[in-house]
Amino acid sequence: CGMWNKIRSVFLFQMKQTWTNQRILMIFILIAFFIFSNLQGVLDFSQDVGIPAAPWAFPHITSDFICQLVIMVGAVALFCDAPFESEMQKYILPRAGHTAWAAGQCMYIIALSFLYVLMILLFSILPLLPNLTFQDGWGKILGTLARSGGRSQYGIPFMVYDYLIGSYTPQQATALSFLLSFECCVWLGLLTYFFNYVSGRYVGTFLSAGFVLMDITVANEWLPWFYRISPVTLAQLQALRGKNSLYQVDLSYALWFFGIFIVCLIVGCIIAPKFHGFRRKRK
Repeated sequence: CGMWNKIRSVFLFQMKQTWTNQRILMIFILIAFFIFSNLQGVLDFSQDVGIPAAPWAFPHITSDFICQLVIMVGAVALFCDAPFESEMQKYILPRAGHTAWAAGQCMYIIALSFLYVLMILLFSILPLLPNLTFQDGWGKILGTLARSGGRSQYGIPFMVYDYLIGSYTPQQATALSFLLSFECCVWLGLLTYFFNYVSGRYVGTFLSAGFVLMDITVANEWLPWFYRISPVTLAQLQALRGKNSLYQVDLSYALWFFGIFIVCLIVGCIIAPKFHGFRRKRK
């Protein structure tokens, strides 16, 4: 119980710091505006044809490789300053201990990732409120956009995937897309934290940024096999069609990839402070 109280205290301290961090608040605002602007064309199309839109754009937005790239760039920016060193750390760390401090920071990364993806989900619905319906599954608007040229006519920048509409119910697609995006954010946050900590520099930040750009690099230069270790690819539900598809991965593989590496990174983040010989002073 004593250790848990210390972990919780570190977590709550870091969460309080979040709401006064202008950089984090600005990232939330910019990403919300990005999602909002992407959906303006869907609302225009819905109003022009006089048919309400269903609130299931989120799986399509997070399956679009450009939108997912922007979302994950935002995630890297959220955690770029890991391991979140501050003046208050020298007062809290001696009381909490290195293990509780690291565990609390891991909890913070998980919680902030959840809030970030939840914000994206909410802002994939809010722009459609003037013309929204919860009936008829995916709805006629998304179905039409997936199978016609209306998307380009109305300047809708993200893809609406007929594959998702045909393979999943909207509730399934939304839940799975949320889970994949959440896991990807956590993966990037923990990766940043771990390598920034053990290097004493921003190695983890640059490494995470490189992984985010891997999806584009593989599409243009590398062999398709590298999609198997591209987190942005594995966070796109439409890409997870099995070994015979372009991406050569399925949903089960993506969930195992994120799950195993997240557990390993959490363990690494917690035990890393015990090896002070690897810790160099941050410049």
